[in-house]
Amino acid sequence: MPTPITLETFERLEIPLTEWNHRGHLTIAWLMLREHPLEQAIDRMRRGLKAFIAHHGIETMATQGYHETLTVAWLRVLHATMAVYGAEEDAEKFLNQHPHVLSKVMLRLFYSRPRMMSEAARYGWVEPDLAPLPRPPRPAEAASEEFDVPLRIAVAGPYSASSAAARAENLAKLNAAAAEVLRRGHVPVVGVNAALAVMHAAGIPDPAERPNSVAKNDAIMAMSMAVISSCNAVLHLASSPGADRERDDVVARGGRVFRSPDEVPIRAQVADMRRD
Repeated sequence: MPTPITLETFERLEIPLTEWNHRGHLTIAWLMLREHPLEQAIDRMRRGLKAFIAHHGIETMATQGYHETLTVAWLRVLHATMAVYGAEEDAEKFLNQHPHVLSKVMLRLFYSRPRMMSEAARYGWVEPDLAPLPRPPRPAEAASEEFDVPLRIAVAGPYSASSAAARAENLAKLNAAAAEVLRRGHVPVVGVNAALAVMHAAGIPDPAERPNSVAKNDAIMAMSMAVISSCNAVLHLASSPGADRERDDVVARGGRVFRSPDEVPIRAQVADMRRD
């Protein structure tokens, strides 16, 4: 008799590899989305899949194992479908009502094969290159929201790069996104800005110039994490080890996650001032 596909059997690693398939994967995703907001469901699925893969002795490499972009993309597709059409009372009925998600190649509508099969997509999140993934519709009134106090939004994205020019470009992207957060009436926090200032004042070279300097890289990450520890939301621009760690920290504390400055709600007070 096949093992039931439930959160319990999945997380207890009781499902045989021979019984794990696309439908089972979607069933677990549906169950997690019923229990959690999207980002928390993504985090739980990520941890669960990595444990499942390791349990079955599969090593993650270029052609097999855990795939971050596939995992996140499927959860985002299911989340949008559930938001628009309803979740139904069980996963079986939901999947039968929406057969498009049962096609394992459906994501080809959004991603070219080279992009999805890239190393960057396997080990981190990459945006689609053919068409945007579906999103739940936002009511018109959600364009601006009432806040007694502004959100404190950590702006997370890649910083380290092989050249000073590339690092400067990455930092400029972080600060440009932070500027838009500020324009929308919230408090942006770029952890690496504070960490770099302290390192500079201490006469310590930028750790990104010396990628093998583990202690210095740990120090800059520790300062960045301390700076964002009061944030109740994160703007996650793109994946990197540091950016993902910042995102996960905010998610673990129940914070909101935005993936683009355009997703950050404009405070109603700011919207009123703009109209004036």
